[in-house]
Amino acid sequence: MVDPKYSGPLLVRPFQLAGDGKSTVTLADLPPTDVIKQEPRVTVVPALHTTGGGLYLDAVAPTSFWREWNGVLSTDSPGCFGLQVDGDAFTEFVLFVVNPGTPPG
Repeated sequence: MVDPKYSGPLLVRPFQLAGDGKSTVTLADLPPTDVIKQEPRVTVVPALHTTGGGLYLDAVAPTSFWREWNGVLSTDSPGCFGLQVDGDAFTEFVLFVVNPGTPPG
């Protein structure tokens, strides 16, 4: 989700922290059959998939609505991962850990 205070473009790039560098993070669009409840004051926007496995969200006209891309984030192994989010004049990092084990049903 993107705060309505920012209407510029975003580039979201996944990466692995430490480890052997062979693990990957995948950002995939939800299948059209998956239904997500539309929240009020949120606009779902498409994203272009980049060659490096990231996402690009176009700039939008300023509005009071949040922007949201609906998709799935997955990894092929446990480890520490992150997303680098670049805007016009900022960079933010989102870090997360994927633990080993069977995913919930």
